[in-house]
Amino acid sequence: MATLAFLLDDQEGHLLPTFKLARRLAERGHRVHYLGIPDGGDVVRRHGFPFTPILDGVFPPGSTHRPQDEPGADGLDAAVRRYERYLGPMARGEEVDGAIRALRPDLFVTASFEGARALVLHYRYRLPVVLLTTWLRPGTRAEYLASLEGTLVRLRTGTDDLLALARRVQPTVRRLSDVTAPFLRMRDLILCPEDLEIPDPARQRERETFHVEASVDLDHRDQEGLPPLDPGRRLLYVSLGSQVQRTERTAGARFLRAVVEAFTGQPGWQLVLSTRGLLDPADFPGLPPWVTSSSWVPQLEILRHAAVMITHGGLGTVKECIFRGVPMVAFPMVDDQPDNARRIVHHGLGLRGDFTAATPEEIRALVVRVAEDPAFRVSVERMRRRFEEAEASGIGARRIEEVLERRR
Repeated sequence: MATLAFLLDDQEGHLLPTFKLARRLAERGHRVHYLGIPDGGDVVRRHGFPFTPILDGVFPPGSTHRPQDEPGADGLDAAVRRYERYLGPMARGEEVDGAIRALRPDLFVTASFEGARALVLHYRYRLPVVLLTTWLRPGTRAEYLASLEGTLVRLRTGTDDLLALARRVQPTVRRLSDVTAPFLRMRDLILCPEDLEIPDPARQRERETFHVEASVDLDHRDQEGLPPLDPGRRLLYVSLGSQVQRTERTAGARFLRAVVEAFTGQPGWQLVLSTRGLLDPADFPGLPPWVTSSSWVPQLEILRHAAVMITHGGLGTVKECIFRGVPMVAFPMVDDQPDNARRIVHHGLGLRGDFTAATPEEIRALVVRVAEDPAFRVSVERMRRRFEEAEASGIGARRIEEVLERRR
């Protein structure tokens, strides 16, 4: 069987959706190995996969949330800055070639939003690349590629190294669009059943793009950190996701305090709040025993008990709520979160609130409405059944094996 190299970043929200797919591939006899910057290693190893750090000199341990990753006075956003830091070294093979030679993979799996990295893997190692999309794209792959080309033009370093690499492999390459063209030919797996999309008759199916299963690892148990629960109270679980630090800190802290104020004195409710480092649990002194705050909560486990979840609307959390049958109140902030909130409302899986302006009274009213209207649970249960059917199909692993078969 084949050796598959998963090459991803360190963000927990990007890694978690890949583990179920990776485990299924391993069960089918493939060797699965993760490569990535050092800060992602703990999450990968905790889920039972081997991990080899790469680009340690560019991203030493503990470096990925330092100020240099934030937007600066030059207007370059964090994604552009990250490309500038690693694209050149990776295109030249520095701190990467040794790990690839030792692993001898047959195929790479990487994130579709790191298109330049996928192109480096394609040109430097001449191996198939399968893309994983861990969100539901609002536009087409061609539109994303145009955005990627714009990013490459803006880079102060790295693009020349990518161009030089492509020209060594394919001397006929002349323009940037020639270099990026292979991206559209790579197989792209969207880790979510198509049922969650809002139907759009005008949208055409794209070549080599497939919705597959949600790839949520429901068998992974992590009881550590689960707070004491009162079965006589309805549980409201609150989390703004693994990338909550990207929010404006004052606004995020204000929102969490508003949630606490909304439910501290409410009879019959228990509140579990995951602060994710945005606030210290000590910032909530004197809480009653039915209100718990923690920097981290095992989400899949707590959702087994939740009546409602307040969420930022990240796709990973939305999928987990569906599998656990938990309706949501979404307060989206950035990226794909507003689109996911629209999907939640469209499919009757919950309601949407205003993250920046919601008052304690408004938050409480939305949560109570979702908890007390049985139509929301009926809709979530309907979507859960569709997700379970897709999960049982194992289609994602077969789509990757189809790419392997092309090489034979």
